[in-house]
Amino acid sequence: MDTKSLSSLVAFGAAAAAAGLTIYFLTRRTQEEEEKRTSQGAVMAFSSFDEAPDENTVFIYFGSQTGTAEAFAKDIATQAEERQLEAEIIDLEDFNPKVLAKQKYAVFLVATYGEGDPTDNAVAFHKWLTNKNTEADLSPLLFAVMGLGNRQYMHFNEMAKKVERHLSRFGARNICKRGEGDDDQDIEADFNDWSSKHLWPALERAFRSPSAVASPKMGATPVSSNIPPWAKKAPLKIKFLDKNAPTPPPPAKGVTGTDTHARFYFHSKIVPVAVDRELRQVADSHAGLTTKHVEFDLSSARTPPGVPSGSSDTETDSSSPAAAGRGGASPGRREGGLTYHTADNLDVLPENETAVVEWFAERLGVSKQLDSLICFEHGFGSEDSGKRPFPTPCSVRYALTRFCDLCGLPTKSQLRDFAHFVQDDEEKEALLELLGEGGVRAFRKHVKEPELSLREFMEIFMTSAEFDLAAFLQLCPRQKPRPYTISSSSVESPTQVAVTVSRVANDLPPLKPHLQSLKDDGLLPALDASKLAEISERARTFRGVCSSFLCCRLDHSPAVQVGVKQSSFRLPEDPKVPIIMVAAGTGLAPMRAFVRELRHRRQVGGPSSCPSEVVLFFGCQHEEKDYIYKDELQAALKDGILSDLVLAFSRLQAEKVYVQHRVKEHGKRVVELCSKGGYLFVCGGTAMGRSVREALEEVSVAETGSSTLVDQMGEERRIVEELWA
Repeated sequence: MDTKSLSSLVAFGAAAAAAGLTIYFLTRRTQEEEEKRTSQGAVMAFSSFDEAPDENTVFIYFGSQTGTAEAFAKDIATQAEERQLEAEIIDLEDFNPKVLAKQKYAVFLVATYGEGDPTDNAVAFHKWLTNKNTEADLSPLLFAVMGLGNRQYMHFNEMAKKVERHLSRFGARNICKRGEGDDDQDIEADFNDWSSKHLWPALERAFRSPSAVASPKMGATPVSSNIPPWAKKAPLKIKFLDKNAPTPPPPAKGVTGTDTHARFYFHSKIVPVAVDRELRQVADSHAGLTTKHVEFDLSSARTPPGVPSGSSDTETDSSSPAAAGRGGASPGRREGGLTYHTADNLDVLPENETAVVEWFAERLGVSKQLDSLICFEHGFGSEDSGKRPFPTPCSVRYALTRFCDLCGLPTKSQLRDFAHFVQDDEEKEALLELLGEGGVRAFRKHVKEPELSLREFMEIFMTSAEFDLAAFLQLCPRQKPRPYTISSSSVESPTQVAVTVSRVANDLPPLKPHLQSLKDDGLLPALDASKLAEISERARTFRGVCSSFLCCRLDHSPAVQVGVKQSSFRLPEDPKVPIIMVAAGTGLAPMRAFVRELRHRRQVGGPSSCPSEVVLFFGCQHEEKDYIYKDELQAALKDGILSDLVLAFSRLQAEKVYVQHRVKEHGKRVVELCSKGGYLFVCGGTAMGRSVREALEEVSVAETGSSTLVDQMGEERRIVEELWA
């Protein structure tokens, strides 16, 4: 599932402590590990303190799956420093209830994952928080919480609600309205609105209260320094290496990633492509009309180049700095295979197109050094923390291709960091005004609405910028791995994992009217006339970075960097429970995985090992153009794996018909199966998911007189959704 995000929110700079990292594809702790952690003090009472609460620091906790909450945590830390307040960021992976009990001010930024669940790094915290046996006295604590989620899910921001409810249960006091970030709209705007209108007014009141008046931080003068203004967020320097030089020794503390995405780079694996085939009956990749079935060989997984020995269980290191010289994957170190469960999520790291990489190399002044090897080394600060934005040594080309998001638009906070490199005073002043609190409307009108890319933003608003390569590589948004629901069965093919991908591509309007609007508003910088004309008339197309990579460029990249994450899609434990599946387009992926698994179960254990009632609603545009996995589904119906196959071809008739219409048409059957304890699985776009839920409520009312059945299924987690914008 390749989503076109409204913003590319990536964390950077000094990251939170990340002790106890696990191999990326084993993201969920085992039950034994959780119990061990709990027994070490998670469930206990705190009625007294060894020392007084820390009243001078704002502690910022984050629970993040994709890096957005972590990025917001760093924004709050920056805002705290601007107010001369101490701030400390804490990954909920490292949550310690004893430490929380000694804190006075805490901010929680927590995403909701799956069906109201915590993110992987917040599992142990969630268990401590919600355990009925947990006893804690948090009465000194003043806290604020913001949730990150998608309103189209049934359990929107459930994690934030739990944090608010349970911290209050322990005596902590909530100082402001709960923030609710909605990724289906503009989550960055939600965060900015909450932090400026609610969080900071509340925190400033709290710090100026009688109990905090002695704090020397509020209103203090920052200590002057001769280091560059961007050095705190980009503390490392770059060293160019000779290709035959030995790999520099790692820092004494070892090497790890600076943030969520960087940790993926260090703990994911490179796997070869085993199968790459077109699924559409009629395909046109240039028009975005292509859907690929891609399989990867997990048994041949390798450690990415540049990852030091000891970061994972490896054999002998056979890689060299020269192996990562060019944009493609190097052999790396041989590994044992990754493992997955049916319908898990496969995170895939995309590669930027060559033309994009070369434009940025030219803009950064390193075109002739693209294939030169680099490594990070200690730069500014008292000591080397060992945290790195991505593994090195690698080439400049490799870094720009794999680790930098060069196509999306950075957050306003990140763009403000880039403003340090603008040389022209007037241009810098205008840029900072656009990115400041007074430029909210102008930024939305002139940057967000025309969907400017980073390149376009730099061409229009940062013409005088002179970048430091080391700083750019650290401040640039990290390339995010994209999650795809796995479309293969782990019991049928444990060492071969499949994803189903449609290319996302659409034309964007030219920038000419937007540039004219900038000029009319007095905000258009003094651009060269020929450059202005070229930007104005340039054809613009949005191409999903990862979907384009997987659908169009695997011939040039025969190996891909991936990781596995657990999903909420699981077949019911009881093999007799009815199953209803509703999917549109590539939302068929987990349903195809279920069908493959049920077929395998039947072959091994006979008909009694599978439910007799398995209904699939599937929708696409044309039966003869984009009916993916058609032969497999027809065979599953013929062989009794599927009891019903209900199809919706939206373009087959004058009036469009979608899967939600079919659900209504078969309402009596759907309600009957749900009333038997059946599970409903929904996968596709958020609009489709919302319409299916509305259809289910409508047929429930029609057949039973109320929507109680839907509410009951939600409470029992028998409605499982995986949706994307």
